[in-house]
Amino acid sequence: MSLKFHSIWKRKAFDLAVDLGTSNIIVASSEGIQVNEPCVIALQEDQGGHKKIFSIGRHAASMEGKEPSGVTVLRPLSQGVISEFSMTTNLLKALIKRAYTKQKTWFRPSLLLTLPKDVTPVEEKAFREAGFSAGAREVKLLPEPVAAAIGVGIDIFNPNGEMIIDVGGGITEISLFCLGDIVFNQSIRTGGDDLNETIKQFVRKKYNFEIGNSTAEKLKQALSFSGNFNELDSLRIKGINRVSGFPSTLDIKKGEVIEVLKPRLELISQSVIQALENAPEELSADLVKSGINLVGGGALTHGLKALIEKSTGLPVKLFNAPLLAVAKGEVSILQSKFLSTELRPLY
Repeated sequence: MSLKFHSIWKRKAFDLAVDLGTSNIIVASSEGIQVNEPCVIALQEDQGGHKKIFSIGRHAASMEGKEPSGVTVLRPLSQGVISEFSMTTNLLKALIKRAYTKQKTWFRPSLLLTLPKDVTPVEEKAFREAGFSAGAREVKLLPEPVAAAIGVGIDIFNPNGEMIIDVGGGITEISLFCLGDIVFNQSIRTGGDDLNETIKQFVRKKYNFEIGNSTAEKLKQALSFSGNFNELDSLRIKGINRVSGFPSTLDIKKGEVIEVLKPRLELISQSVIQALENAPEELSADLVKSGINLVGGGALTHGLKALIEKSTGLPVKLFNAPLLAVAKGEVSILQSKFLSTELRPLY
């Protein structure tokens, strides 16, 4: 998707914006973030074999690994793109309705929907159709790196190069901006969900102990970047002892989990190095002054910021609310009476 901006006057161009991610879905209006929920849906099968929505968002996520009989918990997005179209539509429809209830209006919204920069035409079509199927009267698509850059205050019209790394749940995107355009973009289909899976496999293999996605996520969050991090500190987790088959607890040191995550973090770091090598030399040189901006939920993982700084020799700035960077950018766009920041194509 190309990125040139137009100065087109639009009176309230969009009613709502959605950051539809692998891990979380955030719905925003011009007044700010209205809904922020895990991108999870729970389905219940009736006696006729038909499935209906049992729960969505945070409540559905809390049932992962301990679903009641007849209930299935699904994550309808995988690696940044839609994998379960009907479930994505149902989840999106429910959360848009919830956001609109807060806004006290019932009109069909004009929707701004962000998606990864390098999606295929088929994946792009799925995002658009999901928006229409969820009840939008109009759907415009915008690359996530653009919204993220706006969200952290980057002047993407600057003639000097600016880089942003968005470590999402299923995909990591590395984008270089200059003069209102993404001049270089590289993505890898790995992110925070892969870190969770790595933690689960490590605990299973070393301790013969089974934990679910929610426990792995809590463990990863406990390892988030902190100035007072002590690798010898232990964390107590709950799960199933695979030898006895009974519920139990396990004390695990922060340091050993960080160690097992290093290969995943190094994969992200190596991708940044490759992006710098492949990007125009003049723009890469600009980053010596501007540095690298790090956003996304996975950006908080302990050791990632330091690893990128060490491997590139460039300063890395961690946004204070990295998970909300894309949504903050969407809010800024919604608050504009005219979109001087309207990227082509917002189509």
